[in-house]
This record gives sequence, structure tokens and C-alpha cells, in this order.
Amino acid sequence: MLNQKLIKYTSRLSFHSPWFLIIIFSVLGLIGILNHSMWRDELNPWLIVRDSESFGDLITNIRYEGHPILWYFSLVLLRKIVDNPIIMQIFHLAITVSSITIFYLYSPFSYKQKFLFYFGFFPFYEYLLTSRNYAFSMLFIFGFCTFFSSRKRTYTYLAIVLGLLANSNAYGLFVAFSLSLTLLAEFCFDSEHRHQYFSQSQKFDLFLSIVITTFSFVLSIYIITPPTDSYLYGGLNNGWVIQLDIRHLLVSMGRIFGSYLLIIPAHKKLLDLIVCALITLFFVILTLIKLSKKPVPFFFYIISNCIIFAFTYLRFLGGSRHYGHFYLIFITALWLGSYYQESQVLLNKLSIRPNSITFVHQWHHIYRFDANSLCPVWGRYL
Repeated sequence: MLNQKLIKYTSRLSFHSPWFLIIIFSVLGLIGILNHSMWRDELNPWLIVRDSESFGDLITNIRYEGHPILWYFSLVLLRKIVDNPIIMQIFHLAITVSSITIFYLYSPFSYKQKFLFYFGFFPFYEYLLTSRNYAFSMLFIFGFCTFFSSRKRTYTYLAIVLGLLANSNAYGLFVAFSLSLTLLAEFCFDSEHRHQYFSQSQKFDLFLSIVITTFSFVLSIYIITPPTDSYLYGGLNNGWVIQLDIRHLLVSMGRIFGSYLLIIPAHKKLLDLIVCALITLFFVILTLIKLSKKPVPFFFYIISNCIIFAFTYLRFLGGSRHYGHFYLIFITALWLGSYYQESQVLLNKLSIRPNSITFVHQWHHIYRFDANSLCPVWGRYL
């Protein structure tokens, strides 16, 4: 009876209705997670929460994991409801469904782009079926983009979202730090925005926002910094690549390539690494020129990619759930760009010709993110 009602209700929805995609995504996602056997990395946080005898014991155990507290605290609450890890999967599904709902309702992208994004690798597999803390990144990054316009009267909402993002995972901390620097740069260099904010904001709004953000960052850094007797500690001391290694640099660039195209070049094949690095530079340069009329998103795209790329090269290459944040950065930069009018400031300083911008706009449509890293996006021709 319930299945018949669901089918009847779904059949009445327009194909272009946001709820049509959300329901299809949710049903397929539920089927997926119920048929997904959880890995050790997924179950380990659940076991830590289950076997911690006190709050202090939980904090001590978390510090050996190299992850912030938000996911573990969420599991504590979930265990009070149902003492079965399947509720962790349902919760993870709810996070991802909330993320794609926010994306559909508030992002500036077209219906076809949203449709292809939904069923791409990162939203539908990496940040859906695998129950880890990385799904929080997508939720809070999209939440930040949604609340971004509120900065004209208050920074508190953004500070709370940044605090949650910083305590979701280490890469979320990097992105949150980059977004904070972006807000700071805009506040310092955009006098019109600064005047508008002070004329509309409450008295202690700026101070409160700074306190929330600072406390959240300090808490995250404290938790993810391993104790001296942790096996991770030696890695923090001895696992850094501090010399110039061309092959390792190309391998690190391959992670950006993989975030856009889901193809990781072979480490041992130098030609593959070089070709993928050149394609990566082409994509990045196209995006930078695309954003050159929007200085704030331009700044964010540069600083966030530099921070995560530096960590990738210096410390940890990571897997798809890690380098997927390059892809989220790309989406965020385009999303934030929709809030700004075009400006010629950077074009004049960089001496970029107008015909170059036209060329870039044509090519940028070809490789855009619509297929969500499954392949270059031929969105212009859809």
C-alpha cells in the first residue's frame, strides 16, 4: 500500500520538479546503503563511540584518529536512539539528501547541470554510500553558499557554518579557513560592503562571529593534532616532503585532475603524469580567467586550491574522498560568483584582453562540472 502511494505521488510530479529528483535520489540512495557492506573505516568511529566509557575517554580516543569531533558527537546521539550502526548509514543518507536539496533549491546552476551533478561519483557514491565524516563537507559548504548573502547584515550565520565545517574533517578545516580568508579579504578591501555591513549589523555581531570562528578552528586543530604517543605523530614529524620532487609534484597535480575527471594518472608513467598535469593547468587557468571578473571568488579559488594542494604535496596524497574537495572548491567558486557583478579590476591589472575572455567562456562551458567528475562536461551541447 505504501509503495503504491509513493509511486502514485511520484508519477504526478513534473520531471523538472526539484522533488522529483530528490525523491529518486533518496530512494536509490537508500537502496544503495542498505546493500553496502560497511568498511573498517566506516565502522571504526562507531566502535570508538561504543567503547568509550566517558566523555573524557571519548575525546582522548578521538585525538588518535586525526579527525575533528563533529562526526563522533553525532554518533553519540545516534546511539542513544538506536544501538545499531545502520542508523549511521541512514543519518549519512539524510546528510547527503539535505546537501543536494540545498544545492537544487539555492544554487545558480541549470536544471541539467543539477541533474548530472546529483548522479555523479562524489554526491552519489563517495559522499553518500560510504558513511564517513566527509559528507559534512558538502552539506556545510553548500550551506555557506546559501547563507552567503546574509554577510551584508550579519556574519554570525556564516561563522556557525564555518565552525561546523572546520570540525567535520581536516579538508573541511582547510576549506573553512579559505572561506574565512575570503570573507576577511572582502571586508578589508571592499569599502562599500564594509559600510553597508556596519549600517545594518548588530553591535556585537562582528566580535561574536570572530569568537565563534576562532574557537571552532582552535578546537578542530587541537583535536586533529595527534598525541606524542600516536603512530600518526611520527608521520607529522617525518612524513613531510620538503624537497622539490618533480614526479611527486606531478602526482599531486594528478589529484586535481582526478577530482575533475575521476582519472588518476599512473605514478610510474611519467608521460601520463605530464599530460594530466598540462590538462589540469589548462582547466585551472580557464577557471581563473572565467572568475577574473569576480575578484572575491577568484581569490577563494586560488587560496583554497593552494592550501589543499600544498597539503597534498607536502604531506598526504589522499583518496577520492579527500581530493574530491578540489571539485567542491570549483563548484563553490562558481556559486559564489553568482552573487557578484562583473568587475574590470583584475582584468586591468592582469592586462587580459576581452577576446581572451570570450574564448574562455566558450571553452569553459565545454568542461564544466555538470557530470560531476565522471567526464568533462559537454553541458553547452545538452
